[in-house]
Amino acid sequence: QNLVQVCEPQRRLKIAVNNSIQSAPILNTNEVYFQKENYEEVKVIGSGQFGVCTLVYNHVTNESLVMKKIKCNQDMKKVKDEAKILMSLNHPNVVRYVASFIEDGFYYIVMEYANGGTLEEYLCQRRKANNKFKKITILKVFHQIILGLNYCHQQKVAHRDLKPENILLHFDNGRVIAKLADFGYARLFEHSMSLTQTKVGTPLFMAPELFLDETCRYKFECDIWSAGILFYYICTLYVLFNGKTIADLIKMLQIGKYEEIQDKQLQNIFLLMCRRTPTHRRSASEIVNVVVKEMQSNE
Repeated sequence: QNLVQVCEPQRRLKIAVNNSIQSAPILNTNEVYFQKENYEEVKVIGSGQFGVCTLVYNHVTNESLVMKKIKCNQDMKKVKDEAKILMSLNHPNVVRYVASFIEDGFYYIVMEYANGGTLEEYLCQRRKANNKFKKITILKVFHQIILGLNYCHQQKVAHRDLKPENILLHFDNGRVIAKLADFGYARLFEHSMSLTQTKVGTPLFMAPELFLDETCRYKFECDIWSAGILFYYICTLYVLFNGKTIADLIKMLQIGKYEEIQDKQLQNIFLLMCRRTPTHRRSASEIVNVVVKEMQSNE
């Protein structure tokens, strides 16, 4: 692993860069993970459309984990699809699936716990302190994110809600590892020619065709746009098109004016992802190669 130390106001971090591309999922068969009585709830750490996420402690295995709790009267196909997708993935930059089970009318999905919170929380802290990242730090953090996304795309999974709230940070012996999380909107494309028309995601990070083209059919292109908006956010500490309403956002997307990233190479990487025409956007694997090359030239 290549490491770069970063000076922060309150801690000294190392950004871990893992070049692993993919590996077979490791399915958990230990029954202690499938029994609710083995978990002690510590605190609620998040909630969303499909359920509540709680930090839990498994007193049998002595592990801190995250448990997502969903009432069974919801759309259970979506819930089970999320668990199925998580179960199929195994990558250091994707949150790890542990177990899932039904008990007392609730569906539970157990995942690894990332102790550093979300990327959104971290970016907000930096913005309040007016403390932008160094170029090499931007590249190394985004490298982890695009590695995780590339792995998902290789497994035929589109995330469809890529945003800083869904990037978790885990601190391990002074290193920080970024992990893609929340696959509630994810879609598995089981056939190579499959496309989808479902318009889901978070508006500020959604591709323009989802607003402007009622007939658009897509696969991974919208994830690439979202990755570009996320990259811009990491570079500048601001969201690219920050409309207060959907109408404002659509108008901004149509006009297309924005303040460019000051660093030319970073701006060029951004433009590879945020192109108006979906087919002109580079693939995640191509972005990985560009980011790696730029990292090497800056070390």
